[in-house]
This record gives sequence, C-alpha cells and structure tokens, in this order.
Amino acid sequence: MFQKSAVWIVVVLLAIIGMWGQYIISPDNLTANFLNSAYKIYLLFFFAGEWTMELEQVPWQIQFVRFFAPLAAVFGLIIVFATNIRISLVNFFIRFYTEHIVVVGLGNKSWQFMRTCKNKSKVVVVEREPENILIGRARELGVRVVVGDIFKDGIFALINLKGASNLIAFTGNDGVNVEFAIKARDYVRDKVGVQRRVRIQIHLNEIGLAHQLDTYPKFFSDYPSTDISFFSVYDLSARRLLKEYPPEIFADVAGHEQVHLAIYGFRRLALKLVIQAALLCQYANSSRLRFTIFDEDAKNKEERLHSEYPYISKICDFEFIEQSSFGPHVFAGDVGERLPSITQHIICRDNDEENLNIALMLRTALLDRKFSNAPILVRMQQSSGLAQLLESNTGDPEIPDGLYPFGMLDQVLHADNILTDNLDELARSIHAGYLESQADEDPRRHLAAQDWNELPQWDRKQNLTKADHLEIRLRSIRYRMTGQRLLTPVLSEREATVLTLMDHNRWLNERINDGWQYGKERLEEAKINPHLVQWDELSTAQVDKQIRETMAEPTHFAKNTGHYYQPIFVIGVSGHRLHKVDVDNEKLIIQIVDVLEGLRDRYPEHHFLILSPLAEGADRLVAKLAMEVLNASLEVPLPLPYDLYVSDFESNDSVEEFKVMVGQAEYYYEMPMRFGNVRELAYVDDTHGNESRNKQYALAGAYVIQRCNLLLAIYDGAHEAGAGGTGQIVRWYNESGIPPEFLYPSNYYLGPEQQASIILEPNP
Repeated sequence: MFQKSAVWIVVVLLAIIGMWGQYIISPDNLTANFLNSAYKIYLLFFFAGEWTMELEQVPWQIQFVRFFAPLAAVFGLIIVFATNIRISLVNFFIRFYTEHIVVVGLGNKSWQFMRTCKNKSKVVVVEREPENILIGRARELGVRVVVGDIFKDGIFALINLKGASNLIAFTGNDGVNVEFAIKARDYVRDKVGVQRRVRIQIHLNEIGLAHQLDTYPKFFSDYPSTDISFFSVYDLSARRLLKEYPPEIFADVAGHEQVHLAIYGFRRLALKLVIQAALLCQYANSSRLRFTIFDEDAKNKEERLHSEYPYISKICDFEFIEQSSFGPHVFAGDVGERLPSITQHIICRDNDEENLNIALMLRTALLDRKFSNAPILVRMQQSSGLAQLLESNTGDPEIPDGLYPFGMLDQVLHADNILTDNLDELARSIHAGYLESQADEDPRRHLAAQDWNELPQWDRKQNLTKADHLEIRLRSIRYRMTGQRLLTPVLSEREATVLTLMDHNRWLNERINDGWQYGKERLEEAKINPHLVQWDELSTAQVDKQIRETMAEPTHFAKNTGHYYQPIFVIGVSGHRLHKVDVDNEKLIIQIVDVLEGLRDRYPEHHFLILSPLAEGADRLVAKLAMEVLNASLEVPLPLPYDLYVSDFESNDSVEEFKVMVGQAEYYYEMPMRFGNVRELAYVDDTHGNESRNKQYALAGAYVIQRCNLLLAIYDGAHEAGAGGTGQIVRWYNESGIPPEFLYPSNYYLGPEQQASIILEPNP
C-alpha cells in the first residue's frame, strides 16, 4: 500500500512540474487550453512525447518530466503486477497451511479480532467483496486474504479448511453464518473424519437464536469431527465484565451479604449479562444474586425474559422498574432507598454519550448519600473517545473516580477473548476428571459420561461454565491458577468443602435454568436428577464423593493442563505519613527488603498481594518495594472518594505518584461511605478536624487487617493519635479488638490464617 501511494505521489509531482513547464512555454495557451495542455503532459507517461519536438526551446521542466514520467509509469505497473503476483503466490501456498485460523467475512468485528492475533501470517480471511477497503489493511498486517465466495466449489480446498484449527464466521448475517457452519462441518467430516477436529465458532447477533441452537441436537449431530459454538459481542462483553470487575470483590468491600446489580437499559447486552451472572456468580455464602433493572419498557422486557428463560426467577432475584429518562430526580424517593444495597451499577444502553451522562449524574447522586458509593460500570463502544475520560490503558496513570468503562469492541473482540484456548483446555480436563470419577456409570443411561468427542453440546457448555467459574471459586479460598510450575498443594477439608459447595450451587442453578427437576431416579431424557437439591439436602455419601473429587482437582489440572493452584499471601500495609517517615532512608529500605525477602523464602510457592490504600509515606514505599522484590500484585482500598482523598496529599507530585501506582493495581475500590456523604466528609474543622473522615480512614485500615495474612507496619510505637491512625490499626490487628462498626463478615472468602505483625521503626 505504501509503494502504491508513493507511485501516485510521484505521478502527481511530475504532473505539476509538467504544467509548470507548459506555463513557461505559453501562459496564455495554458489558460485558454488547460485540458489540452494537461493531456500533453499525460502523454509523456506513455512514451508519447513527439509534441515536444515541435518546440523551439524545451524548458527544463518538460525535459525533466519527459525523462522521468515513463520511468514512473513502468515502475508503477511493475509494482501493481508484482503485488498481484505476490498475493497470488501467497494465496497458492495457503492450501498447504495447517493449524491456521480461517475467518469468513471482513468487517469491523473481524478486523478487531485479526489485529490482536499473535501470529497474523497464520490467519486466512475469505472476503466476498473485492472492493472492501479493509482488504489492503489486512494484508498490511500480514493476514492472508482470499477474495471469493465461501460457498463456491473449491474454496474449502483453497484455504485448506480440513487443516485449520479454528474457523470463525463473521459475515454479519446470522443465517449465512449458520449455513456456512453446516457446510464446513459436513466438509470436515467427509474429508477428515475423526482423525482431527476443527473448532467452528459462529458469530450471531440474535441471542435467542444462539440459545435455541445450543439445545438443538440435530445441529450438533457430528460431535467427533467439529466443535461448534456460538458467540456474540454481547456474550463476550458480559463475560469480560464479570472477569475484570468481579461482583463479589465490590460486594465484600461494601460489607453486603448479597451481590446486588443495578442495570440501566435492558437491551441484548443486559440480557446476556443477567443470564451469565446468574449462572457464574455462585459464592461461598450461597447467596442469591439480585438485579434491579431500569428500562423505559420494563413490563414488556420482563415478560420477554420470562418467556425466553422461564426458570430464571428460581435461581436469582430481580425487579424491573419503568424508567423512560434519567436525571437527578430519578435517584431520589423509592429508587434512592435502594441505592445503599446496590453493589454495582451497570449502564449498558446503546449510546456512549447517553451512558456517560447517566453515569455522571448517578455518581453525583451516590456521593450525596451515605453507604451508596458503589462502582459504576459504563458501556463504551471503543477504548478511544469518551472511554478515555473514564479509564486510561492498563498500567498508565489512573484517576480512581469510581467509574469503569466496559464493552469496548477493540477489547471485547480481542483474540484471547474469542479463541479461549486455556478455557477449552480446562473444560476438557474437567470432563476427563469427571469421567475418572464416574467409571462405573453406564454411558447409555448417563449422557454426560461420554468421551469429549462424543459429548453433547449442552454438556460441553457445562464444563466450559465450570472452567469459567474456577477463578471465582479459587478466589474464595485465596488461591489463583497459574502456569508457573509449582508443588501441587493439598487442600484442607475446609477449603475443599467451600469449593465443592460453590460448584454444586453452580451446577444446580445451571440445571434448574435448563428445566431440570428433582427425582429419585436419574432420567436424562426427562431432565430428572436425584442430586438436584440444595447442598445441605445432599446425602453424606454424595457430599463426601464430591469433596474427594475437589481434593483431586489440583493434581489433575497440574498433570493434564500444566495449570497449578497457587495460594495467595496477602500483606497488609499500615504506616506513618511523610511527617514521620523518610522514604529515602536507606536503613528503612533495607529493613523492608529484608522482611519481604524473608517472606519470599518462607512461602516460595505463594503469590504475594499487597493490600494498601497508598497513603503518602510508608504505604507507598512498602507497595513499591513489594512489587519489585516479590513481583506482588496490588489492591487499593480507598478510604475516601478520589477528590477528597487526594486533598490530603502534600503536593501535585504526590497526586501524580498516586495515580501512577493506582494504574499498576489489579483492583481499586472505594470503601463505603459509612460515616457521611461527600459534603459531610469534605468539611474539615481546623481545630477539631473531621471525626467522620477519620473513621473512613479507620474503616480502610480495618478492612486491610481483616483481609491480610500479615500486617507490615511502619510505626514508631507512639500513643494513638486518634481514629484511623497507624497506632489504632496495629492495636486492632494485634488484639483482634475491632469495634463492630468496622467489622467485615466473611461472606465471599475464607478468613485468612494470620501471622504475627511485623513492625519496623520509621527512622532507624
């Protein structure tokens, strides 16, 4: 493309120089016969310069063009033909590709996907329209583009479909995508049989069609030859939202026993979010998920939800509220009374400007009430534009204002989000482990007791959902999954019981949502299962069996997937600010590093997490050193909303440092405003200070010491200065004497096994 542009630039410059020469020959003739003069210059590009012989004196401009114009034409033709020859050669060798990705349809969605693929030369696109402007851009990326109709004879052989690893249909037409998937499935079956498998992924705009096809056995009649699945932007957006902003983290910070999501606008994305959250958000305390949904057509939307998912009300709680417009008045009255119980607000209407406007109004209303400053998630179409007002790129300086963007196409359609190789590997491993535990089952009576290649689509999806739920389960017992080779941990009975309970609740809700019922005998065709009861109603034998299966999971995953369960060690930080701590004190830095290295040596199999509000002084010093020495993750509980919090910092440089560190955090979240609204917390009396504000600092400190395994304090041992001070936090940790108003229940996570605090002098 650059070469072609360069040729055109040269041609235009030569034409301008030639017209300059025409002006030198005769200004009057150029004006009177402009088109004729231009035509004569045009002839020079095709070796037709006889007219210059008639001139008494040839200006240098004409001589220059007479010499270089034919060369430009020749080189232009060479470039065009060479490019076409190169494309033809590249496309010829596609038929010999293996393990490549075939993409059907070149549009905005497939473009976003392709540009994030790691090995773009292994991506082959089939595009029907030769005039599509994205063809050239795709080839510049290194993507192979075949122009042609995917339904024509010979095209499957040309792209070597039978050798591909993935086939992704992005045509923009649901019917065409489904038709193509059927033809591709039949082709792979006839050409390859069961020797290898091709994964076919179909993009569907209509969520209802995907749901119906998922349960239509005829569509998945050839299990051994292909894996067929459906996805949409809405499906991917909902999954990514739940993964990036885990609802239980914010519910835990708020101190609520129930995750309560408020959704503004019930379009296709909101529908998908409700279904995925209802199935995935199963926690250690077995609480039901709650939704409050605001929409201008609430009644009809609720009826549609019930008609498409008739059992949804059995697995979660929801309320639809008619709301045609949003303004400050909306968040008063009955709606205002609901705000303190909401743990996340999710704005997912179709217009970015409208979403941002609602978010800003909502944020103002939340800050005006106690207990109500839950995070606001705002749907945005692209990472650029308005989304930049809400969040910068990961790792860049961040203003933690309680507003989080989601749903940006360039992130949602990322290759890792679509291909999900790790998730598929985990799902297969989960099923393999299940087969080992069900060796005595008769596959004729138990459809799930089949080899993966013979497994019905619905059961495959169950394993994928369980794999997706695994991250939530591991968080509940303070573990994570890693590819780092480690010793396989032995789960305690308590940990295994929590994991098993959560998985049973997920399985139970998934079955109920699909219309299964309890019965004493298993009848697969009638959707009856004897284990379809609450956890505390299961027989002792069944509970023991499921717990044994859970205990075997770490070893099974490590052996079959190379994924290891890794315990997380949380280091809480408390310490004096700059008036008492010299952050450049070499002795203090050495002491902190010694402590961190000692922890690393003592817990070599652990991943370390720093829990710190990043106040000036000791908080930031320890966090920086821990990220360097331990490669620790960072979570930041903010005692106050951002504008209030940074008003306590000493300088603009300190504010910038804070934003940089927040940008490095895995999560940040505001503590609930338990002790006053934003106006009450902003007021500071020069004489008496602000006791409510101090209590917010104490709340953040109390949260840290209730969620950490070890408190590392930089403390001079002086008498407690008041609420929220380091002395108070250290005493609470050491004496386990936290007052009730600062206590946090363990609704979603097992309480940590705590070590004795480590206290260092601020200025040794």
